[in-house]
Amino acid sequence: MEREGVGAPTGSPVTWFEITSRNSVALRDLYADLFGWKLQAFPGETPYIEVDNPQTYLDRIDQAGGRTIAPVTVIPESLTFAHFADSEGNIIGLWKAADR
Repeated sequence: MEREGVGAPTGSPVTWFEITSRNSVALRDLYADLFGWKLQAFPGETPYIEVDNPQTYLDRIDQAGGRTIAPVTVIPESLTFAHFADSEGNIIGLWKAADR
């Protein structure tokens, strides 16, 4: 998937993200004005990164100074996910689509 001036993507893609704010409605309006995005406003929003093995990444995160917030959870025929806090306390989600 190459675009002009941009190389092939590398690493684990961010496939879903949510932006955290104390005033999510105002932030939603800001991004709508800036980029024309249509966002939903939810408090406590969390970015999610698609990975091939959430547990492997949780182990690496723990070794790097982060900590597991929610262990790997499997939703059959749907997805696998987990949450961690990075070294600054930001909560991030990991997810993997179910094998089809």
